[in-house]
Amino acid sequence: MENDTIYMIYGLQQFAGLIYFWIKRGEFNVSGFKWTLLWSLFIWAFPAIGLMVLYGRANR
Repeated sequence: MENDTIYMIYGLQQFAGLIYFWIKRGEFNVSGFKWTLLWSLFIWAFPAIGLMVLYGRANR
């Protein structure tokens, strides 16, 4: 359960940083939004895969 919280906080920090960076650059157009969405998915993928691997090892 503690690992879940850590990953959740990590993810939220990354997402908040991403939104701040996006607003700072002033990219409110469609292409900017698409890039932001792609980058956020890329950032979120690593903790998610790591968490899945951890759960897989724990359940084995």
